[in-house]
Amino acid sequence: MKTRTLLISLLLLTPFFLFAQTEDNSGSEKAPSSFSLAINQDNAFGFYPAIYGSFGLNKNTSLTFYSIFWTNPQYGTAEAGTDLWTEMGIGLGFSLWEDQILLQPSIGFTHGRLLSGQPEGVAGDGVVPSLVAFYFGQRLELEAFFAYYRSMRRDEVNFTDYVLYWAYPGVIINKNISLGLHFESFDLTSAGFNIEPGPLYAWFGAYVKFTVKGKYALRFSTGSNRANESTYSNDFYKITALIPFE
Repeated sequence: MKTRTLLISLLLLTPFFLFAQTEDNSGSEKAPSSFSLAINQDNAFGFYPAIYGSFGLNKNTSLTFYSIFWTNPQYGTAEAGTDLWTEMGIGLGFSLWEDQILLQPSIGFTHGRLLSGQPEGVAGDGVVPSLVAFYFGQRLELEAFFAYYRSMRRDEVNFTDYVLYWAYPGVIINKNISLGLHFESFDLTSAGFNIEPGPLYAWFGAYVKFTVKGKYALRFSTGSNRANESTYSNDFYKITALIPFE
């Protein structure tokens, strides 16, 4: 099982490294490097800071990387406070339409026991193909995200697979304030114990975002959970602070 997991991981990562090696290294203009801290908290996943970074391969393409520090003890071995779920991945960033559109496909891997259902944390718990898209306009903005959390080293009785996706379309009031809508869904796609797949939550609401110096941002969203028979609260609230380092 470990050998198969390693081979699958290398196969999935190979295209990214091949793309990076074939990029122009002649000193031509490249997209700027970035390194940012995102501090997130909501009433479903809890507290989960994340790191996002990139460095340019050419003018409009970057190699990207990220890591999410999932701190919810229920995703690990809660009674001992160990085996915390950890996620890390790499991808590519494509800047389009005079930098107004940014597309970032990535491939990530989780480590722990949430997806695999193993009795203890394992490396290569799951694989996470994802795509995030941003639109930065004069008056409109958009963030859209989709990820498939697929178990890898799984216990065939106790595994879980999920999809997580959202869209935040908004209006830029001025250089410091944006207002918009918040749609987000977290769905169970397959699981052991003959558990039926379906939405775990479906959030509909609104957000307000404050931006300082064109780069530091704080966004707060709230609204209602529209999923039937959800194990999560009827209301939702989510806050994200983005702090880029230069």
